Amino acid sequence: MAAECFVAGAAAFQVYSLLDWLRGRLAAPIPPPQTPADLIVITGASRGFGQAVAVALAASSDGTGRTMVLTARTAGGLDHTAALVEKSGGGKWTVKKVVADLSLRETLDRSLSEVVAALPSSAERVLLVNNAGSLGGVTKSVADMVDIEPLREYLELNVVSVIALTSRVLQKFAKSQCTIVNVSSLLAVVPFSGYGLYATGKAARDMLHAVIAKEHAEADVKTLNYAPGPLDTDMQTEIRDTHMDAEQREFYSKMKTEGTLLTPEQSAAKLVTVLQSGAFDSGAHVDYYDLP
Repeated sequence: MAAECFVAGAAAFQVYSLLDWLRGRLAAPIPPPQTPADLIVITGASRGFGQAVAVALAASSDGTGRTMVLTARTAGGLDHTAALVEKSGGGKWTVKKVVADLSLRETLDRSLSEVVAALPSSAERVLLVNNAGSLGGVTKSVADMVDIEPLREYLELNVVSVIALTSRVLQKFAKSQCTIVNVSSLLAVVPFSGYGLYATGKAARDMLHAVIAKEHAEADVKTLNYAPGPLDTDMQTEIRDTHMDAEQREFYSKMKTEGTLLTPEQSAAKLVTVLQSGAFDSGAHVDYYDLP
């Protein structure tokens, strides 16, 4: 009988000890999610979604000694983004700015070399956000796109520069953990009239990042095609003002009037949450509206 009481008492002690441990765990503060990288490179960072992503990532910093490289065409815009990053990140980031026009074929190689030169010699975790891009005009159908030079210019920025920069980053940080985000669009997977160039560029970029995921399936490399949703940006204004399809103009004008367009900050916050969690399949296309 005494032995049975001892066993029962020991079991009860173990249960209560476990409960005390659980209470301690539940009461303990939950650490904030970690910054998804200690080196972040963002193209098209002078305004809009690129700027919002830079600021959101800076705010997620969990320590010092981190570097953010921002690139865009305009120095003034980059200066403004850098100031916002400094404020948002509380001085934890070393910010480097590279003014580069990735749409110019004659200077593209030099521009990419300048971006790569701004990167540190090593980094444990690298995040590249391929954000830079353009609409390509929405006033013409494909049948009217007979001039070759505008097509070349569009593909130079929206496809060629993305391939060239991504390959350089992968080579430089071959031994690092790399995450590559392509800023995609619903138009990468669903066709709409008037977006011949834009949809072509977005679809090509989606497939590029899916291929990278396949080629690096056994390596520490992940890619994500993130469609940020309909953002209230200058590109949206251009669509509402100039799109060849009256239905498209009316649809987005209604969204603007009703306040249902997303702010870049809203979508950037969701992207950062996904990156922090790492809960995505490499190479996948994920839309803002797919996420909780």
